[in-house]
Amino acid sequence: MKQKGAKIGELEAELLKLEKKYNEELYKVPNLTHPEVVVSKNEDDNPVLETYKEPTKFDFEPKDHVQLAETLDLIDFYQGDRSSGRQILYYLKNELALLEFALIQYALETLV
Repeated sequence: MKQKGAKIGELEAELLKLEKKYNEELYKVPNLTHPEVVVSKNEDDNPVLETYKEPTKFDFEPKDHVQLAETLDLIDFYQGDRSSGRQILYYLKNELALLEFALIQYALETLV
């Protein structure tokens, strides 16, 4: 059994080396695109292949998620920037913080 265990250890070490080499080679291969995808010069040149329903028409100028969150006092970019020294951190506030915790709690309950 000691010999078998030693052989297994050798084979596992060899397997790790092969897996590392395999992954290095695999990462060199680009993702394949769909055959109908056209290579274009810019974004405006891209054809629309398929749509689902008509886009919603608003009788007002819609806001993006950042504008909505700031207007509703749900997110604070200023304090996040001050505490991190970069423009990558933000703080969730009020109902949005509660929603974040609710989603985490839901995920944990689902997993348990």
